[in-house]
Amino acid sequence: MNLTSEASTAQSEILHKRLPQRETVVRIGLLLIVFCTFLVSLELMGNAVTQLGSGFANQLFQITANPFVSLFIGLLATAVLKSSSATISTLTVLVSTQVISLQNAVPMVIGANIGTTVTCIFVSMGHIVSRKEFRKAFTIALSHNQFNLSTAIILFPLEYYFQAISQPATWLAAGLKQLPGQSFFANLHLSEYTIKPLAGLFSGVVLSLPWVIMIASAVLLIVSLLSFTQLLKGALISRAETSFEKNFFKNPYKTLFWGAGITALIQSSTVSTSVSTVLVAADKISPRRIYPFVLGANLGTTITGILASFSRPEIALALAMAHVLFNFIGIMLFFPYGQLRGWPLWLGREVAQLCAKHRAAALIYVLLVFYILPFLIIFLVEKSYF
Repeated sequence: MNLTSEASTAQSEILHKRLPQRETVVRIGLLLIVFCTFLVSLELMGNAVTQLGSGFANQLFQITANPFVSLFIGLLATAVLKSSSATISTLTVLVSTQVISLQNAVPMVIGANIGTTVTCIFVSMGHIVSRKEFRKAFTIALSHNQFNLSTAIILFPLEYYFQAISQPATWLAAGLKQLPGQSFFANLHLSEYTIKPLAGLFSGVVLSLPWVIMIASAVLLIVSLLSFTQLLKGALISRAETSFEKNFFKNPYKTLFWGAGITALIQSSTVSTSVSTVLVAADKISPRRIYPFVLGANLGTTITGILASFSRPEIALALAMAHVLFNFIGIMLFFPYGQLRGWPLWLGREVAQLCAKHRAAALIYVLLVFYILPFLIIFLVEKSYF
């Protein structure tokens, strides 16, 4: 009996070891499929833009020629899509196909960084029934919003007058392309034998329907980004929640690093900031201590743009670098200095206290900042009212 029992126990242990290994293999396989789908969606989008012709390109170029309008287009589009990754990936295609110039795209990147904070705010509004929970959750959500907004207020004029983001991004992309090993990977032309044939097969079926290709590519893009996040979220975030206090918040710089690292892995600042909001609302961690994690998430989410520039022209990498620079400069402007670091957090706390007393004000804030004002400004500027 003992021998039988020991044998069954050993067999059970072997099975338990094999199961996680199988899950890991399956997860890696699915990740590769999702990543290929992501690249195919970008290639399809590029094919659609090419088929739509110069008329579409000229119209889009004219719309985005005004940097002020571009800023609010990026904000509104991201607020609607609830994903800065989708916005940046789409911009990568448009820039690499020369439909939009890098200088016209950078303001949209800045707007996308503001627009992406709306999801975190919506998550915080899920706690609106409890005044205390809502105040804490809304504080960290608005801190994220105010940080990106403050960074945009500083960097947008510098970009407008001096190309303070687009020019360094261009130099940085050129430098990265010269790194050892770049020529080796460039000469592999892997996409020529994998991604492009798959995209070409679909494009060939609906050759005379470029808008169908455009819509299909947008759906594939969003589905692939969501799938990528879901595949990694369970493995990383669920474990992270159980050890947040122990491992992630020993000091602000370590917290910043974890925010950037986890977000880069799961490809979604939305997930990172939403989890942060829930933890704050549940009184697991204070807004002040989790705030650097949210700033790190801003930087970590830029990895999607870098992946989107994979096997694309140098200008696509320059756009990805512009996204990195905006978030990195924002952190360097605010984070190292105690008083400046606390500015977005203080502002978020003040507005959150007001909205906790008058909870309808929270909804008004969201509608005005993310939807009504951007739409009105785009409409009025395009109609030349001001």
